Amino acid sequence: MKKRQLLSFLPYDQVGMEQHLAKMARKGWRLSSISSFWTYEKAEPAELQYCVTYCPKASYYDPKPSDEQETFYDYCQDAGWDLVCESGVFQIFVANRLDPTPMDTDPQQKLDTACAAMKKIYGPAHLLLIAVSAMQIAIQISNLRSDPLAFFSDYFGLSMLLAWILIPASLLISYVSFRRWKKACQVSLDCGDDYLDGHDRFRWLTRLFMGCSLGAILISFAGLFSLDFPAALFGLIPVFVMIVGIRLLSKGMKKWGCKASTHLIAVILMCILAVPAMLALLTHLIFSDVISAERTTTRIYTYPDSDITVGLWNDDLPLYVEDLYDVAFENYSYELFQSSSLFLTSLTGTQDSFGTLESDADYVPDMEYTVLTPHFDWMYDIALDSLMTQFHYDWMEDWEYRSFFPIDATDWGTETAYQLQDEDGDWRQDFILEQDGVLVYIHLLGFPDEVSKQQMNTIVEALF
Repeated sequence: MKKRQLLSFLPYDQVGMEQHLAKMARKGWRLSSISSFWTYEKAEPAELQYCVTYCPKASYYDPKPSDEQETFYDYCQDAGWDLVCESGVFQIFVANRLDPTPMDTDPQQKLDTACAAMKKIYGPAHLLLIAVSAMQIAIQISNLRSDPLAFFSDYFGLSMLLAWILIPASLLISYVSFRRWKKACQVSLDCGDDYLDGHDRFRWLTRLFMGCSLGAILISFAGLFSLDFPAALFGLIPVFVMIVGIRLLSKGMKKWGCKASTHLIAVILMCILAVPAMLALLTHLIFSDVISAERTTTRIYTYPDSDITVGLWNDDLPLYVEDLYDVAFENYSYELFQSSSLFLTSLTGTQDSFGTLESDADYVPDMEYTVLTPHFDWMYDIALDSLMTQFHYDWMEDWEYRSFFPIDATDWGTETAYQLQDEDGDWRQDFILEQDGVLVYIHLLGFPDEVSKQQMNTIVEALF
């Protein structure tokens, strides 16, 4: 019988790890291996003494222990310690007799060895993760600036952003904790006192941040599933395949006796190739309609005298062009997009007449609308500002802007109403409406007349 634990000890907390392993042995669980998880095997409860040591020259990618390590292991066995397992710079021993010879007799050397190992642990891998996190955060900030409404209504994106913030934060806290411990330990040794263990309050803070990071990732995928969007499942499968593939590759290269440098390069190349491969797979699944919400296409429309095709969707909409205007047209595409987060709920409906590009077709009206439900007052202000300035582009001069201006909301029957005026002063069939904290933007294209009172009532009843 086996048991696995995901532990969050700070890497320099030797005493904490040793005490935990002794506690598990008293409960009848003995450590058998360490990697991402610590694996235990069921055994008789016993009082065992463990010792955690570091070998700064060792690497996870080494095919086998070096001659120097093998000599050290033989020495430890003669001193009363049996090697339980090793992973990277970590080696864990268990006493094979009641009075084993102490493993580390020179406190200064013990501190120097621990610091050398921590330098390797807090080295390139953590710096790379922090750099990747910073890049992802920068991308999210750019998304916020370019499209605040999509950003704040994206449950998955917001959760992943939280994770990208918490992961480097936990790494930085862990490193600051190490520097703090190293300084205190050195002062203690200089004063002739004992070697200090690495247990302090930063350990619990690191656990909190890492737990929150994992929680944010799980919540993000749970959000996708809650929307009946199977992309979460299809997105997790390639990630799982990549992780399993990397582990199998590592085991194989160790078994084949490949050099550590060759092993590391192979893993890096696999990661580099796996990311675009996963993106390509997901893109293919999305465009082949394997990954999609519960949406169906009525048919694929091909433009006359052309190879251009377009899928005509058949989503259920809260409001149709046919509700406002007497039109009979068979090539409409009906699309509905919904997203929701802690801050904002968004619904966008689109009715497009792609088929009107036919040379002999009469032009028929199109319609697009967005319904926003902000969950906070400050979110309402952001949503309204985003709608009001959606046609203000950085490359435009002020006089070129299309801007919304207040109009009489009496006919609409809403609290406030705005209409779009273009750069030439002409009024467009674009409106922003507000009622009970809900915002609606509606774009009417190709409607032959001004919006009538009856059409206004129909729009308000359907969208509010």
